[in-house]
Amino acid sequence: MEYKKRAEAMIDALNKHLPAEVTFTAPRGGFYIWLQLPEGIDSTDILMKAIDKGVVFVSGNTFDPHGQANNNIRLSYCNTSVEKINKGIPLVASAIKEVLSAC
Repeated sequence: MEYKKRAEAMIDALNKHLPAEVTFTAPRGGFYIWLQLPEGIDSTDILMKAIDKGVVFVSGNTFDPHGQANNNIRLSYCNTSVEKINKGIPLVASAIKEVLSAC
């Protein structure tokens, strides 16, 4: 029940704060939500800005066997409280918007 509450909080925050160019699929289980960034956007650039804001996530190339596909972001809600989700997702969204506006 706790994971469901956290997942729902993250989905709500993502729907509220993400720009339209970024998509995701609500999970039907598990512990993560994957964001799909527009082609050519490097999630590592977003990660650097997010770290400056005090939040972290895992860049998509970490999960690519060739280490190349990097326009995805994996967000975890399993060890993150609803309170932290509600504080952190706007910061991640802000970092995304900064990188998108520079392109």
